[in-house]
Amino acid sequence: MSCAHLPERDITPNVDVEDVMRLCVTNGVTCEHIEITSMLLVMREDIPEFDPSNRVAYGNMNA
Repeated sequence: MSCAHLPERDITPNVDVEDVMRLCVTNGVTCEHIEITSMLLVMREDIPEFDPSNRVAYGNMNA
């Protein structure tokens, strides 16, 4: 079994990253750590209608 952890730089606390990795090791799950900040920035810049103050739109973009 494997999973991917997708933290965002300056948003996801280090303790959350450590917790995910510890849980994976404890349960024998392979976990890939993929930092998504640069991908999100490109997507936000490429969508002219994107309004970062709209919390629902911001959350959907991150999902």
